[in-house]
Amino acid sequence: MSFIVGTCDRIVTFACGMLFAQIPQFIQHYVQYLAGRVDEAHAQVEKMRDAAALSHKSLEAFIQKFKASPDPDFSQQGIVMEQIVSRYHELANALAHITGSEGWIQPLALFRYFDWEIVKNTIPHLTPGVPITLEAGLHALCGLFVGHLLFVGIKKSFLSASRLFRPT
Repeated sequence: MSFIVGTCDRIVTFACGMLFAQIPQFIQHYVQYLAGRVDEAHAQVEKMRDAAALSHKSLEAFIQKFKASPDPDFSQQGIVMEQIVSRYHELANALAHITGSEGWIQPLALFRYFDWEIVKNTIPHLTPGVPITLEAGLHALCGLFVGHLLFVGIKKSFLSASRLFRPT
């Protein structure tokens, strides 16, 4: 029995170590996807700025003109334009903070500016690797520690549960 428990402990610990070693790889893919989103949103905002300039208006005044229109189609278009500009600023801010962070701060920055939609589109394109950087090694060590703690917690839960159902 102890052989099985020891083997399971090593498997869980190793799996968590390998999973945590992928964190830098995931961050790199996430940043690339986020940068593409920022570039596309920037292009849309610039097209709106160009249209506003043709009317000798700022982008904000141009959007407000749409929003203030009594025609519901135009006012809705103004809301959509405002949302595009807002989303651009949100994405650009996230990109600046994530790429401006270094080392151990970067995963925390990613967590702070986490966007589930971007994650859903990043994961299918993620190519796992065996990173050989110091950062990945430290992440792997943390993963080994977390994996070991996870296994110990699961093992203690099973032992406690088995005591409850043991005949007396």
